[in-house]
Amino acid sequence: MIWVSWRQFRSNAIVGAAGLVALTVVLLLTGIHLEHLYSTFKAERASCTLSCASLRQNFLDNYRHVRLLGSVLVGVPAVIGIFWGAPLVARELETGSFRLAWTQGVTRRRWLATKMALVGLASAAAAGLYSLAITWWASPLDAVNNNRIGTALFSQRGIVPIGYALFAFALGVVAGLAFKRTLPAMATTLVGFITARGLTEFLLRKHLIPAKNATFALTSSRGIGFNLSHGQFSLSPNGSSFPGAWTTGSKIVDASGHAPTAAFIQHACPDLGRFAAPPGAHAMPAPGSVDRAFSHCIQTIGARYHEVVSYQPASRFWALQGMETAVFVIVAALLLAGCFVLIRRQVA
Repeated sequence: MIWVSWRQFRSNAIVGAAGLVALTVVLLLTGIHLEHLYSTFKAERASCTLSCASLRQNFLDNYRHVRLLGSVLVGVPAVIGIFWGAPLVARELETGSFRLAWTQGVTRRRWLATKMALVGLASAAAAGLYSLAITWWASPLDAVNNNRIGTALFSQRGIVPIGYALFAFALGVVAGLAFKRTLPAMATTLVGFITARGLTEFLLRKHLIPAKNATFALTSSRGIGFNLSHGQFSLSPNGSSFPGAWTTGSKIVDASGHAPTAAFIQHACPDLGRFAAPPGAHAMPAPGSVDRAFSHCIQTIGARYHEVVSYQPASRFWALQGMETAVFVIVAALLLAGCFVLIRRQVA
């Protein structure tokens, strides 16, 4: 059974291996040079005075075209689910070739388990090796940029691509068993994977580990903003960030955690309220008068209100990676377990 499963998967495995070899060659040749540039950059940064910002930007501009390979990694798990997971069982159910295996003394569950184990392990290995190569190559850029957490780079580094690949593969197998047709299974896998990744990135990830909170006094120099629109005005928090951290939220509150109401701001900052009138209601304000009114407003309410910034520090990168990977692996395991129920109930 293992040999048959390998023969059926062999073409896909060869294509995947060839892609990994080509990727490794490109990253190895450019990565060695990038490491040399990074050593030069560190030496120059130690003695720079006025041109530090431009020196940093010049280094980050290196190999922009190769960096696109990291973006490709985001789509690799989806490709695995569509082309490795969805057809794995759906193609055999569609053509009826599964009956040959079942009449040769191979049980349904053994047949399914062997196919899933072989291709599932290959999926995890392919995504893991791809991510390992990209993470190694981009390490000098990440060290300078210091923004792996809270950005798109989070999904292109570390171990989370392995979790994504296993989830996409499992989703493809389940879809194949449910639809018994390859094309509907592939389409369902794509939509399901994109939906899961989007929900994770925009909703789930920030709640995997409780965020840290930092409190700041309200001062106009901290970049607290204000919005003037159609006779209404409101304060907007600065959302201060920390080196390499991911700012997940920012709000202006009092000691009880309540935000200032519009009525309170209008009462505390009447001068600022005059500038929030509808366009044409008053003459144009004198230069600097809005800034002065805003500074006075911040000083007035600053004794009662403060800014609270929620953030995930850079030191939590691997903790968040582990949590998110675990979520996708657990869901993948549940989906694969469900396949054994489907194979008994839905296949005649």
